[in-house]
Amino acid sequence: MPSQWVEWSVRSADPVEAGPLRVTPQAHALRVHWPGGGFVWNHPAAVIVERDGATERLPVIDVLWAVRLGLLAVLGVWLFGLILLALFAKRSSSKER
Repeated sequence: MPSQWVEWSVRSADPVEAGPLRVTPQAHALRVHWPGGGFVWNHPAAVIVERDGATERLPVIDVLWAVRLGLLAVLGVWLFGLILLALFAKRSSSKER
């Protein structure tokens, strides 16, 4: 069942030639399908560089991943603080009665 709904793959674009270099970009692709719709998420993975018969794979470093993780951590701390404030407010209001 998961294979028909979810597909994770590495896709290569058409190579680009610049002088003696041949450069081929690659991306990770996550495809999620369901009846009547779906979505695709592409993420740069690497660049394949061919020069003088030698091939080198250069990974693409995603610095935004760290930013996204930091934002999620801030959101988590904020939600935890909000829950604590709500609990303390409930406790203090029950003591006043």
